[in-house]
Amino acid sequence: MKKIFERKYFARKRFLRKFFRPRPLILAAGLSMCAAALWLLFTAGLGNNTLYASGIAAALLVYGWKYERFIRTGWLNILIGCFAALYIGLMIFIAVYGGRDTATYAEDAVIVLGSGIKGEKISAPLERRLETAVEYHRKNPGAVIVVSGGQGPREDITEALAMERYLTSRGVPAEKILKEGNSLSTWENIQFSKEILDRRFPGDYSVAIVTNAFHIYRAVSFARQAGLNAASLHAGTPFLSVPACYIREAAAVVKLWVFKR
Repeated sequence: MKKIFERKYFARKRFLRKFFRPRPLILAAGLSMCAAALWLLFTAGLGNNTLYASGIAAALLVYGWKYERFIRTGWLNILIGCFAALYIGLMIFIAVYGGRDTATYAEDAVIVLGSGIKGEKISAPLERRLETAVEYHRKNPGAVIVVSGGQGPREDITEALAMERYLTSRGVPAEKILKEGNSLSTWENIQFSKEILDRRFPGDYSVAIVTNAFHIYRAVSFARQAGLNAASLHAGTPFLSVPACYIREAAAVVKLWVFKR
């Protein structure tokens, strides 16, 4: 019986090696992440998403290059596989949650979250958010729009000012735009925007959060923590930045679950 079991085991192993070759797939994924990292570097500069994409690309390339060595250490390969499966599951959850819009177009205000600028030029993800806000304004012109984002490294002006300029160029009246130019994180985006809206609306009010789909879950979670009656409206994400954005966001969601911030 033992010999029969061993023959079947090695037969399955030979079959998997012959018809399922993970090493080329891992290396191809690493090269794809390299391309995404280069695209982010030239379009958005050396930001967090670029660093995340570069780190994941390097990890995949090393894993693919040394795959045979990892295979010999069975427990390590299993550990890596379990971690990857859980992480991918979390990214799928974030994507599904972010794709479900709950805005009714009857809200009192819209909060558009910043997403980095280069000099004075808005980034591609931020442009998607602003275009979504323009579409919302056309359907609900009575709502005020809070543009939220401070001034970070390699930014010549605040994100809020760049966002205001973009919206006014697209026909949104300046009197409908409120600038929040001090925040440097998603939590601060929500907190500082709420302070502005609390002064604008002394009673109850409702808001719609506008950000990219990958960012919706965390933004809405923070809004509810802050006590906002918040709906959501997602914007698209540039294709080449999707892997880096979701990889980074999954880590940020884990941090939110652990530290509540």
